[in-house]
Amino acid sequence: MKKALFLSQKVGIITAAQREPFVYYRQELLDELNLTIKYFNIDTLSDIRHLSKQYDSEIIFIQPFWKESPEELQNIIQEIRLQYPQRKLIFIDPWAQASSTYFNLLPYVDKFLKRQCYKNLQNYYQEFVGGSMFTDYLAKQWGLDFESWQVGSQVTTGYETRIMAGWNLGTAKKYKKQLKRSKGWIWSRLHPKKIDVFCRMSLGSRDKKEWYYEYRKAAIEALQSLSSNHQVAISGTFLDNLVPNRQYQREIKIFIFIRFSIKYRELFFKRFFLFIVRQCSQKA
Repeated sequence: MKKALFLSQKVGIITAAQREPFVYYRQELLDELNLTIKYFNIDTLSDIRHLSKQYDSEIIFIQPFWKESPEELQNIIQEIRLQYPQRKLIFIDPWAQASSTYFNLLPYVDKFLKRQCYKNLQNYYQEFVGGSMFTDYLAKQWGLDFESWQVGSQVTTGYETRIMAGWNLGTAKKYKKQLKRSKGWIWSRLHPKKIDVFCRMSLGSRDKKEWYYEYRKAAIEALQSLSSNHQVAISGTFLDNLVPNRQYQREIKIFIFIRFSIKYRELFFKRFFLFIVRQCSQKA
């Protein structure tokens, strides 16, 4: 039986989405991969060092908060790699975009799990304005200013293949529960899916408009043109005037795109997650 440690800083919905599948698919991990996991919430990065020494395991999943120092993380993970070269180290990147501030860790981890990554991994060797292909496009095509924004880091040659898609907000227990529908005929009649286009977007702070304000505002304006022929739930609002959470959740449930059965949605989430963990647990 393989043993794994899952060391995470439990902060916010993104870290929950990254961690929760390891909890509610615990039995599947045991049955299909013969893998058991011990879960620990870490308060400081030093806890990663201490827990790695205290508990034996073949695999260590490391999930930090996005504000942690890349240099401090590198010192700790490099130390663990030198002390335990046989253990597989899996880094779960907190950045949702294709870029990251933590690519300095690539030489010391076996897998670097992203929400999304470039199809052509060679793109990670390019220098992009703002740190990513997307921000580079907005800077060059739209003329947006990225002087004070940079989310990126250098990828050491030969290590780009360690980057892979490995987590998704859709696997969070919160969203699974929200999207789950009763199988009852009466419930379905009382709650028909009737929204064709759903887009509730935050424009950030009203007092300090960041670069994403411009493209999100343009996206909202483009989608509004669909309202003449479709049922829509579209808005772009500042943080002080967001759509109420209950309304947001209610609209998600009646969004027509989410119409496939919970049976197949659950199967997709499960197979996606188990495939990723299997890839992480195999020998290079």
